[in-house]
Amino acid sequence: MDRVPGNDKEWGNITPLDELDVDWEAVENFILSPEGRKIIEREQWVYKYIQYNWATFPEKAFYDIFYQLKEQFFDKREEIGVDTSIPHMMQGWVNIFEQGDNIGWHSHCGDVSPHMFHGVIVVNPQGDSYTEYRDNNGDIIHTIPSKKGEGHIISDMLTEHRSSPNESEHPRITLAFDILGFDNWNCNWDNDIGNQYVPFC
Repeated sequence: MDRVPGNDKEWGNITPLDELDVDWEAVENFILSPEGRKIIEREQWVYKYIQYNWATFPEKAFYDIFYQLKEQFFDKREEIGVDTSIPHMMQGWVNIFEQGDNIGWHSHCGDVSPHMFHGVIVVNPQGDSYTEYRDNNGDIIHTIPSKKGEGHIISDMLTEHRSSPNESEHPRITLAFDILGFDNWNCNWDNDIGNQYVPFC
């Protein structure tokens, strides 16, 4: 993986999140409710169509997730590679995997850049599901099993990743998020994605 000048941290590094203390039943119930599905569901697995941020959902449990995610992001700052001298912005979306659904290989940007992070939190793993990451040669470098209430952060938004198919009849649910340093966000804030970010500092 590439390195950013002046930063000895290898991009593509995974940092596990400790289990979050959240009412996961309330989270799942809101997501699968008619109100939640109306906000979340879209025709394509393309994030430029995501016109919401789960951190702003009208259910206390999402605030709890946001607060605990932020706490761990800064508590684990050295492991993750967070520069605490700059503010950050966060965007989050929900993945609802019906039976047979998965997300194929993709990344979230085209260039290696500092102060850009991606992550996933598992609401309902539904069996032996997982997320995989691969390097520029196509070799799998991380396989992260899905565990309810847990997740991970990867130290860039360039590393390609995919999810395993949901083999269950019940929806598998994850909360995904991107975190950007303020300057990275500020260059692109006035668009369909950028205006959904919230302060994360």
